[in-house]
Amino acid sequence: MTTVSLRPITADNVHAILKLSVAPSQEKFVAPNAYSLAEALFEPKAWYCAVYAGETPVGFMMMEEDPEQGKYYLWRFLIGAEHQGKGYGYQAMQLLIERVKQLPKATEMTLSYVPDEHSPHPFYQKLGFARVAHRLRTPFGEVDWVFKREGIWVCVEVKLWRATDDIHMCVKFAQKQRLRRAYEYLLSKVHKNLEFHLVVVGSDGSVQVYEDFLW
Repeated sequence: MTTVSLRPITADNVHAILKLSVAPSQEKFVAPNAYSLAEALFEPKAWYCAVYAGETPVGFMMMEEDPEQGKYYLWRFLIGAEHQGKGYGYQAMQLLIERVKQLPKATEMTLSYVPDEHSPHPFYQKLGFARVAHRLRTPFGEVDWVFKREGIWVCVEVKLWRATDDIHMCVKFAQKQRLRRAYEYLLSKVHKNLEFHLVVVGSDGSVQVYEDFLW
């Protein structure tokens, strides 16, 4: 198995990282690495790295880290189209989790992920997450999925998107208000740093994750 590592982005490898891109069917959903690096310039809490398989750059990861609050979450995660399906994303995520464990006040971390076409369950299961609930009922309606592992809790809302639709209309205003109330209810009952993600499944099978989509 090819060894995967997380390495700094430097003048020597930045061009290779900028050239990495996803499949055409995913381009509507994933920000280019150049855009992510530009954002990082203006975000003091950003931390980023290159993902290597052996000596080949295959991906990009970017975190937003707040050591004072002990909050760490994955902001961007891209594996190049030609390198997908080889297990590099899984190995990179494991390395990232181990890194975060060593950081100040790191008792929890919010993860972004790439689920399969039908459900986020297989990806989380491989990372050691337990499924807490599917279609969890709250006084404000159902939450599609809830997963947890140690101090990490993730709630997921899954929506179908067709190529002819405006992706921003996947969740209408009334639905977002309902989900926000459900989130606040779970926040008071379950976990102080619960996160809510929107997973958009395209009609072509492509998947994109939006963090903190309720605000």
